[in-house]
Formats: sequence, C-alpha cells, structure tokens
Amino acid sequence: GDMKPVSGSDGSAKVFTIDPITHSGRTELTPAESDLDSLTNTVSLANLGGLGVLEGKYVDVRNGMSCDSGFGAFDASNQFSYAHSDPRFQEAMTYFYGDRYQARLDGWGYLLNSVPVKIVAHCMKDDNAFYYPSVSGSAQRMGNVCLGDSVRTPGASYADDAEVVIHELQHGNTLEAYDSSPKVTLNQFRYDEAGALNEAISDFVALLFAAPSVAPSLDPRVFSR
Repeated sequence: GDMKPVSGSDGSAKVFTIDPITHSGRTELTPAESDLDSLTNTVSLANLGGLGVLEGKYVDVRNGMSCDSGFGAFDASNQFSYAHSDPRFQEAMTYFYGDRYQARLDGWGYLLNSVPVKIVAHCMKDDNAFYYPSVSGSAQRMGNVCLGDSVRTPGASYADDAEVVIHELQHGNTLEAYDSSPKVTLNQFRYDEAGALNEAISDFVALLFAAPSVAPSLDPRVFSR
C-alpha cells in the first residue's frame, strides 16, 4: 500500500518464445542446457502499474521464493531482463504472456472479470500448476494461479512454458463465463464431462495461442513441452 509510482506502463523483458523446444524445434533440450539464454527474445511489456514491479491492469505477478509471495523483480525503468537461472526470469515470462493473453481477450470483449489475476511464479504449494478463485473483502471474485517448480525435472518451472500460463488463465475465464457468483468453482465437476470440457477448453486456447510460434518440425497439437 506504500508503493509509489516510479515508472510508466511500458517496459521490456527477456522471454522464451512459448518455450525453448517450441521455438527451436530441438526436442533434446533440457533445463540444464548451457545455451538456453540464447533462445530468449527481448519483448515489450505493456499495461504495467508504474510501480517498478510486474503488476498491472491484467495480471499481478509475484515470486513464491520471496516472503509471503511478494514481488521479486523490481526495476525503476521497467527493464526486466534476466538469465533463465535467475528466478525473476519466470516472473517476466509470466507477466508478458499473462498480460498479452488477458489483454487480447479484453480487446475482443470476452474478459468478464476486470480484477487483475494474481499469479505466483515458483509457487511452493505443489509440483503443479493450477487456477483457483478467491473472494475479496468486498465480495468480488478474484483469480489466482499457482505456477510451481518441477521436482521431476530439476531446473524447470511451469512458468517457463507460456502454454501453461495461458491454460491456467483460461480456467479463470471459463469459470467467469460459467457463473459469476464469487463462491462457485468447477471442482465438483473434476471427474465428469464438465471437468473434461474445462480442461479441454484451456488446452485448446493455449494451443491456438502458441500455434504461430511452433517450429515447423514439431506437431502443433502437442500441449506443453
């Protein structure tokens, strides 16, 4: 609450184009590769809140490695370029793709909740990625995304893959379209047709979003590399 504006709404970051394998077509890549940073691109960030951190109009990105999932990345000039080994890299990835996707939905008139989604990179709750709703003090439904770090593949984070980010954000948008009541979730439908459709919709939109960036040698129907 004490943070003061230090910068504008635009910035830059280094990110993967979806993920390293999707961009390069090199299926042998692992998180231990020494040249992963050569597969990043510098991109423009938009809709930042001007506080020098990765929060803005559509998403509010935190770092689960900091106390109470606070902000990890800070730059008074909004320059968020980090090596892949730096935990702030995943914050920048998450902000760029989360903001881009939500802004696109808003531009089409399909963003039904204007409250920024809180996304935690390096979320320590689970070796997984998931969406869950919460309710603010004013009874407004808020979206939350947990992007964990992989235990099975050390050095990999779910935030390294833009398709995972899009998939989880779409769960929130699907829920808003299903019912705007603050307390409604789709968890009770996890094992039936509604739950299957919920997952399928998220997979489909993530694949659609990523398709233009998939290397020609790869099958564009494969979700999350």
